[in-house]
Amino acid sequence: MSNKNNEPESPNSVIVTGSDNNTGSNGNSKNSTESHIKGGLINKMFPGKKRYVILCVSIIGLCSLFSNILTVGFGLRCMTEEIYHFEDFNVSLGIDIFEKIDFDSIDIKDIPKINLSFPTTTTTQASFLPDFKIDIKAPSIGFNKESFKLMTEHPEIFKKILKTVVVEGSKLAIDITAKALDPRNIDWKNLANGFNLTNFDPSVVRQFKDYISKHIESLRQFEKDSNITYLRPPKIDDITIDKVNWRGDIDGKIKIVDRLAPFTFSENEKHLILGSAGLGVLIFFYPVSILVKRFGVRKTVTLFCLLSAVFIALFPIMANIGLVPIMITQVLLGGCFSCTFPAIALITESWATFSEKNLFYPLLTLCLPLGAFLAYPLGGFYCRTIFSYELMFGSSTMLTLLTTMYFWVTYRNCPGESTLITVTEQRLIENGKPIDGRKKHNKEKIPTKEILSDWQTQTSILLTIATFGIYNLIFNVSPNYLFTDDGNCNLLTSLIYALIGLEIFIFSTYITNKSEVIGKDWEPTKRIKILLLLSFITIGLIMGLLTFHWIILDSIKVFFMFVIGILISFNGATFLRCVTEVSRQYLYCFSVLLQFGSGVGLIIVEILYLICGDINCLYTIVGILTICAGVVGYLKLIFEPAPFTKADNSRLPKGDSELSKAIIKSDIEDTM
Repeated sequence: MSNKNNEPESPNSVIVTGSDNNTGSNGNSKNSTESHIKGGLINKMFPGKKRYVILCVSIIGLCSLFSNILTVGFGLRCMTEEIYHFEDFNVSLGIDIFEKIDFDSIDIKDIPKINLSFPTTTTTQASFLPDFKIDIKAPSIGFNKESFKLMTEHPEIFKKILKTVVVEGSKLAIDITAKALDPRNIDWKNLANGFNLTNFDPSVVRQFKDYISKHIESLRQFEKDSNITYLRPPKIDDITIDKVNWRGDIDGKIKIVDRLAPFTFSENEKHLILGSAGLGVLIFFYPVSILVKRFGVRKTVTLFCLLSAVFIALFPIMANIGLVPIMITQVLLGGCFSCTFPAIALITESWATFSEKNLFYPLLTLCLPLGAFLAYPLGGFYCRTIFSYELMFGSSTMLTLLTTMYFWVTYRNCPGESTLITVTEQRLIENGKPIDGRKKHNKEKIPTKEILSDWQTQTSILLTIATFGIYNLIFNVSPNYLFTDDGNCNLLTSLIYALIGLEIFIFSTYITNKSEVIGKDWEPTKRIKILLLLSFITIGLIMGLLTFHWIILDSIKVFFMFVIGILISFNGATFLRCVTEVSRQYLYCFSVLLQFGSGVGLIIVEILYLICGDINCLYTIVGILTICAGVVGYLKLIFEPAPFTKADNSRLPKGDSELSKAIIKSDIEDTM
């Protein structure tokens, strides 16, 4: 049966499938009005290209699945937050800090001239603070009489050198410096009555704080004439040392806890919770892919979005029960997310034209940065309210329900079911694709072994692992370590990460659509290889810079994360653009494997932390993984069909053209 329409086809006309009144110009005026209302606004936004409406609807529908996983990451920070404020204190130890140091033990004549180089030396420490007794086995920086005179006359020079000594030489150099320079001969008022003790090695600072905490117990200069805190005993980490002078006077700040944290999780427990989402993806990705293939995108995505909303709503209740229920909830959230890439594959196959697949697929992955954006904007504000984390998880539930409802009402599994698609656009979408009957009745066996053993497949999975490792590290892990020393500013943190997610979304949209602008004269494979290598290597190097937490301020870390956001946006123009070209007719199977890679990326970061136990080491390892993935992608990724697709043999042999005819009538034929 031919798809013949009685009225001229127009890109802006709306054909309501399944209706007997839309086949002629003399149809019922009421139905005509309803059709105009349904497509009026959409016509203005996407004239003649309603498939882009489905693209936007799909992104909105899928984004909440990833958003709920990231909400848990920031929720852990909110759930473990203490409400507190700082108060200044001053403690006089009543001792000379250098009274136990023998200033006559070194003959100034024997000390070499000043040398600002710091050779590698070793030191042993019998006891440091509060005894201030150090045993040094190797010489360090020294001063002669002339340089000593210079230091006493120009204390600002001494301050600079002393700061360098403290930072570079730490416990080794400070003792020799103190012996060489009698501090009683220096006007310390010119040095702001001391130096910043936080330049010391962290272990030394901790010992010093422990010593001070014994003296500060007796102070009564805080609010309500109480001790350090109203709600719990003081901790060493509650003390911030600002300055210490040589007379033993200590200025600093003390944390006053106004409200205890609702929950207390160790660092390992936090990473076990976060890693459970990746475990859920690995457990459920295969059975979920079968459900998506059997029941279609509309039903399965709606179902898993509703389940995700239920699980995120139950999260506060599970948290009150214990750690294991929280992990189970996270596993189930990961299971809901595991339908993302299979759904993206089916949406691309059903709605993209043959020439638009390379664009449609990476654009659908915009659900990831959009989910990251939606997870954060109001989280910081809710954390400061009386309901705290409960309100944050509740708002995520409502947002998920809204996006799911919009997806269910608007999305259809194929163009023939949509009330927005014209006959012209449906023909355009289906042009060059297998006909309904042939596609449904073709029992060709999927070459699973060939797909898994192909370098293109393995490279794409590796790049997906690295991408989700970066997403997990930036949006799930690092919020728990950012601005923790600045009043635990959740509002600022949530705003920053929301902007990073929005930045990735905007740049990904532009770069994916305008990828050919970069290297106009380059072959597609060359362009993809170069962009992929540069972006991944740069991300890896920046991850390495983030390792130096004692040098880099939080504001600089935030800047680097924004740069990483821009670089990761190039994925839409690199390996994600290759997926449809590499996999061809096996796009769905290929996407299921990418979903597996996403689960590995979400869990591997947490496993690495449990192994190394340090966030800075984690930055380094993820950076190395990213660089390796970029190099492998540069060497192996090619913008052409993989050997398992047998693209050269894809044409029908002469005489078998009858196989291309539809065995089952398309839905649009029923309306003719």
